[in-house]
Amino acid sequence: MMSWTFNSTQVQDDMKDVNETDGPFDLSMTVVLFVMSILIVTSNSVTLLAVCKNKGLKSLPNRFITALAAADLLVGVGILAMLVQKYARPSTRWIECQYSLAIMYSSLNFSLFILLSVALDRYLYIVHPFIYRRHVCPRLIKVSITMEWLLASVHGFIAAYLPVRGEVETCNPLFAFQLKFVQFVFPAIFSLVCSGIFVLYVLIAKTAKMHWDRRVQRMLDIHNTMLKSRSSGLKTIADRLDEDCSHLVARNLDLNKINLRENVDVTSSSGVAEKSNHFVALANNNIIGNSEVKHVLDLNLEQEVKEQEVTTAENKLKEETVTREILFSDVNIEQTAVTLQSEVKAVRERHQQVNDSSVSVRSLRWLKLTAIVSGLFTICWTPIMVDILVSWIYPLPRKVTNVFSLLGIANSAINFFVYAIHTKQFRQVIVQRLLCR
Repeated sequence: MMSWTFNSTQVQDDMKDVNETDGPFDLSMTVVLFVMSILIVTSNSVTLLAVCKNKGLKSLPNRFITALAAADLLVGVGILAMLVQKYARPSTRWIECQYSLAIMYSSLNFSLFILLSVALDRYLYIVHPFIYRRHVCPRLIKVSITMEWLLASVHGFIAAYLPVRGEVETCNPLFAFQLKFVQFVFPAIFSLVCSGIFVLYVLIAKTAKMHWDRRVQRMLDIHNTMLKSRSSGLKTIADRLDEDCSHLVARNLDLNKINLRENVDVTSSSGVAEKSNHFVALANNNIIGNSEVKHVLDLNLEQEVKEQEVTTAENKLKEETVTREILFSDVNIEQTAVTLQSEVKAVRERHQQVNDSSVSVRSLRWLKLTAIVSGLFTICWTPIMVDILVSWIYPLPRKVTNVFSLLGIANSAINFFVYAIHTKQFRQVIVQRLLCR
């Protein structure tokens, strides 16, 4: 029979039960553990193949996913070894039990360390991005994963070398390892690491909220600045238009006065010349008198002045029309320039927002995935850890302890489905591998 109990006060009862015939519950537990171990080995093997064979999944964060899948794979292998160890030779059965449990303990410790590394990686990426880009590289991740493997292996396998009074009939951590090691060391490490992971994710959530608030405020500031610049630009154009029109009117008045004076001078000089000619003619011919000559000169001068005034008015009207067209064309050009500048700025901001949003979306998706994986690990393994801690005060029934242990082991099979649900590229790779494309 396979006993999977951590209850310290029920050791003697379990020792009496191991020589009895397997009951229905123990048989069902054995079948469930066997099926679960096959599922764990298969799903995590597929995860490793999908990540290793696809270049799109070979990113820095996915290296932790690969390491976590390897640890879960070893959990399944350890369960299979525990299930078949009772059929081994009596001389090697105890050694196989110890090393199977050591593999499982090492894998669980490594899973804890990997989840802590993932939380620390996301913390540096979000809270200290410059430090992350400067120091985090593939080599550093490989070294950290290797060190975590070594630390977890030392912690897991050291229990196999501690002196214990073991029994051949059962493969139970309470019999294979020292009782204090099982009751206090591993729960203490579990509690410390899970607390550190929780603190890191709380800090990440606070920083993410602060970044989001700043981003919203920055977008509002940009929008208000664009509105102010547009309104000030239109106001400047209107002021300039009024100023140009006033200058133009003053200049036209001056030009009209100058032209009128010149025309009057020219008319006067021509009138004097004509007058002298008329006087000469009249004096020579003795046809008309002085009064008639003066009357003719006045009529000619008045007619020429009227014609000059009409010509000046027409020229002024044409000049005002041309000036108005020029001013309106300048206004249209400036308005078009302002509109183009605002559109270019809006396009750039929209492009930057798209890039920022795509990066932030990918980061948030990965953060959500890792948070779910860490949360599921904590939820699945917390009941058995609580059972271990309170077993020396109030022992729970062995069946309850077995169910808690089964829940913790099931976590190694859940991660594959979490990856498939939250990662589209991972699903596509799995489908391609299954269809042999």
